[in-house]
Amino acid sequence: KKDDACVGLARKYINDLALLRSLNRKHPEGSLILVSNDADTLEVSNKYVIDIIKEFDNNSFVPYIDALAGKEDFPIEAYIRVPLLLVSTRLTQFSDTVWRHKPDTPIDFRGAKLIGRNSAVRATTYAIIGGYNPRRVVREDLEIGRKIINLRRDEVTIKYSPLCKLTSDP
Repeated sequence: KKDDACVGLARKYINDLALLRSLNRKHPEGSLILVSNDADTLEVSNKYVIDIIKEFDNNSFVPYIDALAGKEDFPIEAYIRVPLLLVSTRLTQFSDTVWRHKPDTPIDFRGAKLIGRNSAVRATTYAIIGGYNPRRVVREDLEIGRKIINLRRDEVTIKYSPLCKLTSDP
């Protein structure tokens, strides 16, 4: 129904379908990783997918990671047009870095935040937590990150990777 359509439902449908289709893989190698980007992505690094796979492969035992939050930025032209955007973006990135590493931060705020425009989740973890909330209108990406942290009670299972970066339209 048109009134029921929302971003949570769209992300859930797409990721659940990818999980279902993965059951038909003839010779699966390694973990299935579900990557999330927004439609306004302008540019990704040449090794974007390779870097994501490497991050998961390098952290498949101890410390194990369930999800990856990549670096995101906006085009230089946008910062020139709106200098305050540069200030607010860098301030947000700085505060996220502080919260990620501050030892007395409450568990719900620690670790990297999953942002739908640039994140990846192990399919097994996605299935265990039940995936995206289909009724979620906004912040479905942040909610899935909290579900992972609550599952493990450990914020380090969501890793921030500056290697996995993209540029999107503000």
